[in-house]
Amino acid sequence: MASVDSSIWGDIERVRGIIQTKIPSGAIVPCHTEHSHHYMVTTFLGNPVLDSVTTKTGVLSKGYLKDWGIKLAVDHVREKWVDYQGKDEFEREELFVEASGLSDSVRDDAADCGTKIHKVVEDYLEEWIAKKQRPVDIKSFILPEDLIDSRITSASLCAELFFKDHNAYPIYSELLVASLRLKVAGTLDCLAYIEEVKRKGSDTCEHEMWKRAGSNNDNHVIHDCTKCDRKTVHNIELIDFKSSNSIEKPDYILQTSAYHECLRSMTGIKAKNIKILRLDKKKPVYQVGTFDSAKRRKAIKIFTQVSEISDWSKSDDSEFDKKVKKIMQV
Repeated sequence: MASVDSSIWGDIERVRGIIQTKIPSGAIVPCHTEHSHHYMVTTFLGNPVLDSVTTKTGVLSKGYLKDWGIKLAVDHVREKWVDYQGKDEFEREELFVEASGLSDSVRDDAADCGTKIHKVVEDYLEEWIAKKQRPVDIKSFILPEDLIDSRITSASLCAELFFKDHNAYPIYSELLVASLRLKVAGTLDCLAYIEEVKRKGSDTCEHEMWKRAGSNNDNHVIHDCTKCDRKTVHNIELIDFKSSNSIEKPDYILQTSAYHECLRSMTGIKAKNIKILRLDKKKPVYQVGTFDSAKRRKAIKIFTQVSEISDWSKSDDSEFDKKVKKIMQV
């Protein structure tokens, strides 16, 4: 008999083999600039350089970030103003300069922290896949100099807890994908088998799970308990890790839906769901947003329009006018 843990690695290797055949090493090459991310896809005709998914959806956040930056500056001045009463004009000017740069400082710190959290989770998953055994403690992947930052520890523990709670197994971490139809590329955080309990079975049973013969395909694996009627299905799902303060941002579902379409178009693999996993930086409590195929299809339609808007914002006026007229006719 085989447990879920021992039997599922054969399916993981099978899926990884499909991906590695369809997206060989060097197929997608990052070629980022200081201000935006791009990828050259060597397996597409002409080796096109495509915008990243986040570069496309970045057009949505520009207005929000401007409003947030203004509010942050005003709140800072309001908080410090009493300390500057009686000071001369040049000293008060220092306060305004400090306030004006505050949003950049906060944003850069959050981005740096998020990058470090992603790296910890990536290293944790990569070792798990390589050794086919869950690492004992995700904290061992945090760099010594980063252990003093409680945000990194907390968020990393959230990721570890999610995989334990959902009896999930990583298939791929940090996978480069692209779509010629969408004209985008990007990095998918994680592809995993995630357990869905179809029948709970007996609470007193010490379950011995057996993979149902012929149940495995490119999207799921079924296991049954040999001692009771417990039944589980491990579905392939796409996971995107977020360390921001909220997952209620429209660009998140657009981003992840685009990643899924890139994966599907290159490999034929379809995830049952998309999960946006928020890793809390204050306490090890995660939040999950789940999107099924119906929501994903709607999101892709919106993404194509957002992509057009992103392209328009970089085009000359005449080209912009032509495209505006075209969409107005539609």
